[in-house]
Amino acid sequence: MQIVYRNIRFSAKVDRCLRRRWRMHGDLSIRVREALDSVNLREVELLEVDSRRVRATQVGVFESVWSAAREAASARGCSVNTLVNSAVWAAFGAQRPGQRSRPRSRTQCGARIAEACLGPA
Repeated sequence: MQIVYRNIRFSAKVDRCLRRRWRMHGDLSIRVREALDSVNLREVELLEVDSRRVRATQVGVFESVWSAAREAASARGCSVNTLVNSAVWAAFGAQRPGQRSRPRSRTQCGARIAEACLGPA
């Protein structure tokens, strides 16, 4: 199988998900390949992708997988970029059943605790 390199503009939340989760633990291309293999590209819920402020990231995917993604995007009437973002989010970013959400940062967590303890100002 031949690997082709393509530029993908990940939306801010998908980019954060990929980089936060696998920082310094290998190639992001591997995660994108896993997402494209594990998600049904013809049925995945499409995200609204606003990737204007995010630079393109070059990822290596198998040529056959890229062709399948192009066909699925064409059939669904969306861009390949939107489809790849949606597949990555469905595979790694979407909250799974039974998974509890965490506060975004310690300061937000501390503010919630302080508000709960002190009551409204």
